[in-house]
Amino acid sequence: MSGLRIASVGKYLPPTVLGNHELAAKLQVSEEWILSRTGIISRHLATDDTVVSMAAKAGREALVVGGISPEEIGVVIVATSTPDSLSPAAACLVQRELGLPEDVIAFDLSCGCAGFLTALQTAQGLLTTMPEAVATDAAISATCDPATAHGFTAMPRKKALVIASERCSTYLNWSDRSTCILFGDGAGAAVVELEEATAADQLDADRQPAAGISPTETASATAGQPDPGSEPLFHLVGGTCGNAEMLGITADGSSADSGNDTSSVTNEVYGCEPPAALAGAKEGFPVITMNGAEVFKFAVTKIPQMIDELLRKANLTAQGVDHFVFHQANGRILRYVCEKQGVPEEKVFSDLQKYGNTAAASIPITLADMGEQGLLHRGETVLLASYGAGLAWRAALLRW
Repeated sequence: MSGLRIASVGKYLPPTVLGNHELAAKLQVSEEWILSRTGIISRHLATDDTVVSMAAKAGREALVVGGISPEEIGVVIVATSTPDSLSPAAACLVQRELGLPEDVIAFDLSCGCAGFLTALQTAQGLLTTMPEAVATDAAISATCDPATAHGFTAMPRKKALVIASERCSTYLNWSDRSTCILFGDGAGAAVVELEEATAADQLDADRQPAAGISPTETASATAGQPDPGSEPLFHLVGGTCGNAEMLGITADGSSADSGNDTSSVTNEVYGCEPPAALAGAKEGFPVITMNGAEVFKFAVTKIPQMIDELLRKANLTAQGVDHFVFHQANGRILRYVCEKQGVPEEKVFSDLQKYGNTAAASIPITLADMGEQGLLHRGETVLLASYGAGLAWRAALLRW
């Protein structure tokens, strides 16, 4: 059975950094007030970058890290809720920037902070249905070489480039302290491919560092550990429940926490102006609105449910998971979930303090950081979980 393997990951953070000191002074609060409520110390702002430029830089790094040429990519997806323009899709412009093949499948996907895992699932579906070769000439002889026959299009590219890129800063009301303290800008990317994994591939006794992920296999019910004799599986769960009031980006709404009217926000703070293609009349430009208390309750309910469901699907216990990588939204949420699920602190990696909430980009950025620090090893099990506007939630269980 085919599994999904992440061959390599990459990230990009824009160079401008906004610390709590400067933000606290503007909002007339203390640095400790921000840190205690969010777990965030600083965030990066895309003052000169766009969603497309960040996506291209993260995607290029993923290709370089994996030693993968642009010609090997057959699908490129950009997950974003903060686009530079409504059309063309960012993925189409990334195709140009990276020199990907012109017949690549390229499109954007908007699913809030759950966008990366949703794009990962979408890429899996596309790769599964993409044929190795497509005959376009009915007159082709059955004895001819399909790779060289006239009218026959070879389809050897079975890799997808999945990118999440967010420029949240341009969609913030910088006077609304319930939202502007949370978000940052950045992009993360992963090259994924289908893999017919063998037992030896899935369990490396030496646990050497590796660049990719192969899916989890069915585990031994008695030991709570993977069964090396099973076929590889890619476990992913999630769902959606339409709710525009709890969390979203709207032009005429207001934050439920602050009560600030956002209908006339211009967003021109710290050099983060609205994208020219979207701004039009700057008055009424859409901004992020959120009911923080309700989002907290939603997150600490859905994440444990997804963890439990994934463990049941894989016939694993929490002890059989080596790394838990959660959407980097808020320190309070991360702590609550870990305590509720009994997840040891050493199994949870977080870069929230440095980057803030980078929306859909947070999970691939975190994976790239972990890879750079040598924290991921072949054979280890990684659980990824995200949630966000939609409301939408996704989680995946993978074998590194």
